[in-house]
Amino acid sequence: QPLRPWRSPAWARMAHLGGMNGPKLADLNAALNRAKGKFDKWAHDRMDAVDALKQKHDAEMMKASAEMEQLKEKDQSLSDRVAELNSALQMENREAQKLLGELEQVKENSSSLPSKLEELKREVAAKNEKLSDQEKECKRNLE
Repeated sequence: QPLRPWRSPAWARMAHLGGMNGPKLADLNAALNRAKGKFDKWAHDRMDAVDALKQKHDAEMMKASAEMEQLKEKDQSLSDRVAELNSALQMENREAQKLLGELEQVKENSSSLPSKLEELKREVAAKNEKLSDQEKECKRNLE
């Protein structure tokens, strides 16, 4: 049974002093109860909306957290792959430098080959001449 404060003696005195009678006070109380009911419904609706937003936010945060974890894993994987490729490139660069050195040496040798060939031809000619001279001397000694 709802409380009806206007039935109390204090309310009756106030109503009598203020010129209010019971039915007017009952109308005000009914209006107040309707307004309270509307406010309670509005507040309940707002709380439901806040709860729905909070649940949506929590779900989105979980999804974002999972995506962030996947991105961290992909970043680590890419970092590892970059380090691996960098190491392979450094090794290939060392091999390329070694081959370049060998190529330079071959070029140097090939450019010096004609002069060495000429030198060897002169030495062979000199030795042939010396051998020929020795042969002639041997023949003279034999005659």
